[in-house]
Amino acid sequence: YEPAPERYLKPHEGNATGNELLYRSMLSQLDGSVGRIVAKLQQLGLSDNTLVIFTSDNGPTGPGSPGAFRGGKGTLY
Repeated sequence: YEPAPERYLKPHEGNATGNELLYRSMLSQLDGSVGRIVAKLQQLGLSDNTLVIFTSDNGPTGPGSPGAFRGGKGTLY
């Protein structure tokens, strides 16, 4: 995992440590980035005609769950 900038790490410091802290900070950074993209689409008047799609890259590698599916990165599933 890659540490996110301090502003994304700090809110999770009392609730997680190690890889869990890094994982949470990465998700917070992703959420903030998506928020900026959506805000820009709205500012440009494009949000009503734009579809934002999220995809996965073969599931989790440790923390996280594939939900109803099986496998993860490095598997054939």
